[in-house]
Amino acid sequence: MFLFKYFFLLLALWSLVYVQIGMAGEKSAKTEFQQRLLSPKSTADSWFGEDKFKHLMASALIVGLSYNIARYDFHNPKPNAVMLGCGISISAGITKEIWDLYRPGGIPSYRDLIADIVGVAVGVFLMTETVRW
Repeated sequence: MFLFKYFFLLLALWSLVYVQIGMAGEKSAKTEFQQRLLSPKSTADSWFGEDKFKHLMASALIVGLSYNIARYDFHNPKPNAVMLGCGISISAGITKEIWDLYRPGGIPSYRDLIADIVGVAVGVFLMTETVRW
Protein backbone atom coordinates (compact mmCIF):
# COMPACT_ATOMS: atom_id res chain seq x y z
CA MET A 1 0.00 0.00 0.00
CA PHE A 2 2.83 2.39 0.91
CA LEU A 3 4.59 1.95 -2.44
CA PHE A 4 1.44 2.46 -4.47
CA LYS A 5 0.42 5.48 -2.41
CA TYR A 6 3.59 7.38 -3.25
CA PHE A 7 4.19 5.93 -6.71
CA PHE A 8 2.70 8.90 -8.56
CA LEU A 9 4.66 11.40 -6.46
CA LEU A 10 7.91 9.59 -7.21
CA LEU A 11 7.01 9.35 -10.90
CA ALA A 12 6.35 13.10 -11.09
CA LEU A 13 9.61 13.93 -9.32
CA TRP A 14 11.58 11.58 -11.56
CA SER A 15 10.10 13.08 -14.71
CA LEU A 16 10.89 16.62 -13.53
CA VAL A 17 14.49 15.64 -12.77
CA TYR A 18 14.80 13.88 -16.13
CA VAL A 19 13.55 16.88 -18.08
CA GLN A 20 15.76 19.28 -16.10
CA ILE A 21 18.86 17.14 -16.64
CA GLY A 22 18.09 16.94 -20.36
CA MET A 23 17.49 20.68 -20.60
CA ALA A 24 20.72 21.50 -18.79
CA GLY A 25 22.78 20.06 -21.65
CA GLU A 26 23.37 21.66 -24.99
CA LYS A 27 20.53 21.86 -27.47
CA SER A 28 22.14 19.27 -29.74
CA ALA A 29 22.31 16.82 -26.84
CA LYS A 30 18.54 16.72 -26.39
CA THR A 31 16.76 13.49 -27.13
CA GLU A 32 14.20 13.26 -29.89
CA PHE A 33 11.47 13.04 -27.26
CA GLN A 34 12.53 16.29 -25.63
CA GLN A 35 12.83 18.02 -28.99
CA ARG A 36 9.30 16.98 -29.96
CA LEU A 37 7.87 17.65 -26.51
CA LEU A 38 9.33 21.15 -26.38
CA SER A 39 8.85 21.98 -30.05
CA PRO A 40 7.35 25.37 -31.04
CA LYS A 41 4.05 23.70 -31.93
CA SER A 42 3.94 22.09 -28.49
CA THR A 43 4.79 25.26 -26.60
CA ALA A 44 2.22 27.24 -28.59
CA ASP A 45 -0.43 24.76 -27.41
CA SER A 46 -3.12 26.65 -25.48
CA TRP A 47 -3.70 25.83 -21.82
CA PHE A 48 -7.43 26.40 -22.22
CA GLY A 49 -8.00 24.95 -25.67
CA GLU A 50 -10.61 22.42 -26.69
CA ASP A 51 -8.01 19.63 -26.61
CA LYS A 52 -7.27 20.22 -22.91
CA PHE A 53 -10.99 20.14 -22.11
CA LYS A 54 -11.27 16.81 -23.93
CA HIS A 55 -8.31 15.41 -21.98
CA LEU A 56 -9.80 16.59 -18.69
CA MET A 57 -13.25 15.17 -19.42
CA ALA A 58 -11.93 11.86 -20.77
CA SER A 59 -9.76 11.37 -17.67
CA ALA A 60 -12.64 12.21 -15.34
CA LEU A 61 -14.90 9.81 -17.24
CA ILE A 62 -12.36 6.97 -17.11
CA VAL A 63 -11.86 7.51 -13.36
CA GLY A 64 -15.60 7.54 -12.78
CA LEU A 65 -16.27 4.40 -14.76
CA SER A 66 -13.31 2.51 -13.31
CA TYR A 67 -14.18 3.58 -9.77
CA ASN A 68 -17.82 2.55 -10.07
CA ILE A 69 -16.99 -0.81 -11.64
CA ALA A 70 -14.33 -1.59 -9.03
CA ARG A 71 -16.41 -0.34 -6.10
CA TYR A 72 -19.88 -1.60 -6.86
CA ASP A 73 -19.47 -4.47 -9.32
CA PHE A 74 -16.37 -6.05 -7.77
CA HIS A 75 -17.04 -4.85 -4.19
CA ASN A 76 -13.62 -3.33 -3.58
CA PRO A 77 -13.09 -0.95 -0.66
CA LYS A 78 -13.26 2.75 -1.52
CA PRO A 79 -9.47 3.45 -1.34
CA ASN A 80 -8.69 0.52 -3.62
CA ALA A 81 -11.34 1.58 -6.13
CA VAL A 82 -9.96 5.16 -6.15
CA MET A 83 -6.41 3.94 -6.74
CA LEU A 84 -7.53 1.62 -9.51
CA GLY A 85 -9.48 4.38 -11.24
CA CYS A 86 -6.56 6.80 -10.98
CA GLY A 87 -4.10 4.24 -12.28
CA ILE A 88 -6.22 3.32 -15.29
CA SER A 89 -6.90 6.95 -16.19
CA ILE A 90 -3.30 8.12 -15.87
CA SER A 91 -2.10 5.08 -17.81
CA ALA A 92 -4.50 5.97 -20.61
CA GLY A 93 -3.20 9.55 -20.70
CA ILE A 94 0.44 8.47 -20.77
CA THR A 95 -0.31 5.90 -23.46
CA LYS A 96 -1.99 8.55 -25.61
CA GLU A 97 1.04 10.85 -25.33
CA ILE A 98 3.42 8.01 -26.20
CA TRP A 99 1.20 7.26 -29.20
CA ASP A 100 1.42 10.93 -30.20
CA LEU A 101 5.21 10.71 -29.92
CA TYR A 102 5.51 7.90 -32.45
CA ARG A 103 2.53 8.71 -34.68
CA PRO A 104 3.44 10.61 -37.84
CA GLY A 105 2.30 14.18 -37.32
CA GLY A 106 1.54 13.57 -33.65
CA ILE A 107 2.82 16.07 -31.12
CA PRO A 108 3.13 14.96 -27.50
CA SER A 109 2.34 17.65 -24.97
CA TYR A 110 3.11 17.87 -21.29
CA ARG A 111 0.11 20.17 -21.06
CA ASP A 112 -2.09 17.27 -22.12
CA LEU A 113 -0.66 15.20 -19.26
CA ILE A 114 -1.36 18.01 -16.81
CA ALA A 115 -4.94 18.22 -18.13
CA ASP A 116 -5.19 14.44 -17.61
CA ILE A 117 -4.03 14.77 -14.00
CA VAL A 118 -6.52 17.58 -13.34
CA GLY A 119 -9.21 15.38 -14.90
CA VAL A 120 -8.25 12.54 -12.56
CA ALA A 121 -8.58 14.88 -9.58
CA VAL A 122 -11.98 16.11 -10.80
CA GLY A 123 -13.16 12.54 -11.38
CA VAL A 124 -12.04 11.37 -7.95
CA PHE A 125 -13.73 14.34 -6.30
CA LEU A 126 -16.98 13.82 -8.18
CA MET A 127 -17.11 10.08 -7.50
CA THR A 128 -16.04 10.08 -3.86
CA GLU A 129 -17.40 13.34 -2.47
CA THR A 130 -20.60 14.00 -4.37
CA VAL A 131 -22.09 10.63 -5.35
CA ARG A 132 -23.71 8.75 -2.48
CA TRP A 133 -25.32 5.48 -3.52
